[in-house]
Amino acid sequence: MPRTADTSDGDPSPAEPAPAGGDCAGDFWWLLLEVANLSRRLTERQLAPIHTTPDQIHALHVLAQHGSLTVGELAAELGLEQNSGSQLVERLAQRGLVMRGRAPRDRRQSLISVSVAGRELLEAGEPDTAALADELFSELPPELIAEAVRFLRAIRTNAGRRVVRRVRLTNGGDGGPLSVRRFARRAPPAMHEARSG
Repeated sequence: MPRTADTSDGDPSPAEPAPAGGDCAGDFWWLLLEVANLSRRLTERQLAPIHTTPDQIHALHVLAQHGSLTVGELAAELGLEQNSGSQLVERLAQRGLVMRGRAPRDRRQSLISVSVAGRELLEAGEPDTAALADELFSELPPELIAEAVRFLRAIRTNAGRRVVRRVRLTNGGDGGPLSVRRFARRAPPAMHEARSG
C-alpha cells in the first residue's frame, strides 16, 4: 500500500493518534527507510572532506573492533551480501586502507584487517560521525537510546534471516503475489535500459 505524502513540518505530534495494527507497522517501516536515507546523506556530507563514504568508514570501524575478519564475516556484520562485501573490500584495498592475510585455520580464506592508513582515516572520520550522532540524539534520554539500540538489533537480526528469501510484490492485476524476478522479466524494455544506464 503506497504511503501518502507527509505535509507536516517533521516534528512529532503527541496529540496525533498512532495508526492501528498493520498501518502502524507499515508507517514504521517507511520511517525507518527515511531515517536510514537521511542519516546516510548527512554522514556523506560529514565525511566528504576526507574523501570517504559511510560504507567505507563503517567497514573500517567494524574491522577495528574485531581485529580481523573474513570477507564473508565482514559482509554479514555490515548487512551486505558476499559479493557486495567483496567489492567493498576491494575498494578499501585499492586505497591501502586494509590489509589481507591468510586465515590460520583455513589458508584458502583471506583475513581482512585495518592498515595504518585505514586507522588514520578512521581516526579522522569518527569524530565527525560521533558529533553528528550527538547532534541527532542530544534531545533523547539515554534509556530511550539504549532501548532503540536493542530494538534495532532485533530488527537487523530478523532482516538478516530473510535476506536470502525472495522479496514479493503485490500484482496490481489480480492481487496475487509477484516475485521481483518475475516482475523484472515482465517489465518493459525501457525499465531495463534505465536500470543498466
